[in-house]
Amino acid sequence: MPSPLETDTRKGLSAEANQSNKITKIETFRVPPRWLFIRVETEQGIVGWGEATLEGHGEAVEGAIEDFKERFIGWEASNIEDICKCSYYLNPL
Repeated sequence: MPSPLETDTRKGLSAEANQSNKITKIETFRVPPRWLFIRVETEQGIVGWGEATLEGHGEAVEGAIEDFKERFIGWEASNIEDICKCSYYLNPL
């Protein structure tokens, strides 16, 4: 029986890395004078942080993120390419 940490040679990932890790929560934090930070949490408890800033338009950016964040709840966190494409085009794939 293979070890759970054995490398999957097809993708170069461990078996643990191939487990589901869906996004469960996305929060925004506006920090004056011009920063907007985004916190993303997954079902495995992994937390990631990002920044979304557009000088002078923080409220608009925050509104846009609030508008489409529910779209990404339930998406696989490792599906970065599709998340970026969907965010950019604001269309489902």
